[in-house]
Amino acid sequence: MNHNRVLNYLRNKISHNRKWLKSMEDYFLYKSITDKALKEAENENLIANFIINFINLPTKLMDFISDFQDAYTYKKLLKETECIEKEVENIEKGKFSLNG
Repeated sequence: MNHNRVLNYLRNKISHNRKWLKSMEDYFLYKSITDKALKEAENENLIANFIINFINLPTKLMDFISDFQDAYTYKKLLKETECIEKEVENIEKGKFSLNG
């Protein structure tokens, strides 16, 4: 197997992962700002807020699941990137072992 081709693939994968991770970090930041603004707006009219939240309960549950999945995917890709970086280091040192 050509080590240069494998190294290039892994480096491209790391680059792609870092771009994706950065975009997700931006997404989490913007989402936290939006959530904060929403909470402040909700405190202005508690009765209307209760009714709207009750009506939108299934949607809010799906949003919670989606947020959980986003965080899980982010952490998983972060670990994947770390593992690929370690593997690239091993290949560069001459310890080529993609199987373990």
